[in-house]
Amino acid sequence: MILSELTTGILKNFSSINSGIVLKPGQNQTTWCSNHAIYAMAWFAESIPVECGIFDLRTLTQALSAFDIVPDVQFGEKAVIVKSGVQKIKYVYCNPVVIDQQYKRYTDLKFDDEAATIFSISKEDFIRLRKVASFMSLPNVVVQYDGDQLQFVATDVGSSSSNQTVITIDQAQIRTTPGAPFCFAFEAERLHKLCESGYTVHIVDGARKYGRFVHTEFPLTYTIAASAEKNLVPILD
Repeated sequence: MILSELTTGILKNFSSINSGIVLKPGQNQTTWCSNHAIYAMAWFAESIPVECGIFDLRTLTQALSAFDIVPDVQFGEKAVIVKSGVQKIKYVYCNPVVIDQQYKRYTDLKFDDEAATIFSISKEDFIRLRKVASFMSLPNVVVQYDGDQLQFVATDVGSSSSNQTVITIDQAQIRTTPGAPFCFAFEAERLHKLCESGYTVHIVDGARKYGRFVHTEFPLTYTIAASAEKNLVPILD
């Protein structure tokens, strides 16, 4: 089969979340980071024919891009063969248990809690937010609602005088208005794992507190653990 550029791109992104992956038969593929703070799920255009354990996903994605012409990818029983013209690369599977065991109990985890709010953020705003958080070394990205405005704030929740960048979500982008003020903090490093895109964001304040980031262009979703802060982040003038 020929893997689309989108599928190859998603695999590269998944390799930044977890170095290994167990590809399951079918189109629905998932990965987790080692501390279970990020769960990613994508629907591939191609159907994977067999279960295969990929110990080093980055190496496989490098193999896929090692050819001048888009290669043919054959998923066999024990290895995947990447071939183009006279050259081919053989990548041998590992035992899926080597990868799957570390988060096996998370494979049936359901993220279907009711969202406290649902809103959209554009690709341009999301990229700017991450960029500023990166060069200002801000460790947190906060989503908060003060009863009037819904805001994305890159800051340091541990410092009352932290540098900040603030994006106020336009009312037209809010699908579900929050019922009460809240402040959810994400580690900025986790948001840097997401593909550059616009997202529909679901903030869930249940037994598990998390944000679900739904890609606006492709069937790709990230669920990211968050912490509920007692106080809203003061917005500096």
